[in-house]
Amino acid sequence: MSKVALIGCPNYELNQVKTALMRGFSYFGGVKNIFQNKKRILLKPNLLTGEKIEKAVTTHPSLLQGITEILLENDFFCGYGDSPGFGSLETVAKKAGIYTPLKNLKIEVVDFVGKKEVSYAKALQNRQFTIAKGLFNYDALLSLPTVSYTHLRAHETVLDLVCRLLLEKKNNPPPPPPPPPHICP
Repeated sequence: MSKVALIGCPNYELNQVKTALMRGFSYFGGVKNIFQNKKRILLKPNLLTGEKIEKAVTTHPSLLQGITEILLENDFFCGYGDSPGFGSLETVAKKAGIYTPLKNLKIEVVDFVGKKEVSYAKALQNRQFTIAKGLFNYDALLSLPTVSYTHLRAHETVLDLVCRLLLEKKNNPPPPPPPPPHICP
């Protein structure tokens, strides 16, 4: 059975993010327990396009830096990579605000351009896959996606939708009706 920890964080200040991450890791026995027998961790942020942090299109720099620092403090070797939909990895990383903090941590930038064909004979459906070559130099992949409101709502049931609409109605009562039009004599 899969386990999930949802940890609140009051802001994106790096120490607050790291504290929240460590709290989350503690529910699974700590970061070393999560990555048992693994030393090389590839971080895969969501770097779709080079947008400013405020647009929340990409993984927040504080989250990526915080998790990288925690892994490095626990003697893991880290790299990061993605294949942006628009622009080069370096250009998108700079615009998203993650390039400089990760460069300062001296972690490897992984190329997702080269590809390698792999097979998995026991698969029920697709037995052939094309995977970025850079992934094969790592023991584990840690995906750090963004979550949009649309994605969160994609799994709503009718009951969830009714509850959410009632809550929105309670918290946001309808505005008063407009005043009647002014008629000049």
